[in-house]
Amino acid sequence: GAAAPDGGSRAWLVMIGSFLCNGLIFGLINTYSVIYSRLHKDLEADQVPDASSKAALVGSLAIGTTFFLSPIAGILTDKIGVRLTTFLGGLLAFVGLFSSSYLTHKVEALYLTYGVMFGIGASLAYTPSLVILGHYFQKYLGLVNGF
Repeated sequence: GAAAPDGGSRAWLVMIGSFLCNGLIFGLINTYSVIYSRLHKDLEADQVPDASSKAALVGSLAIGTTFFLSPIAGILTDKIGVRLTTFLGGLLAFVGLFSSSYLTHKVEALYLTYGVMFGIGASLAYTPSLVILGHYFQKYLGLVNGF
């Protein structure tokens, strides 16, 4: 293919988009402790056995699904393109999070909506956001990946 342009306004806008995508996804994943705290308290109030483990599994499923499905997200990115894969991922992540907001007292449902749906969506959005940087940067790829 053509050499990466290593800059230009479009390349830097793509880098900013990638940065925002990663910030949103990992901001949500890495702040799960806030959700965990409330979910754990609610589960204990409902006298759910193993409340701590069940509340922790929701977040673990999300991050596990995100990384476990990254190779599949990479293949899908090659097949249908970066934009469509990222859009589908964002849509699925949104549906998963939105659904989760209505299912806060049903931990088994949260396994599906937050753990799996959001996790798949995050994977489909995150993976292409890294791939696209290689299309626009060669010399500065290390810089923009670490930005």
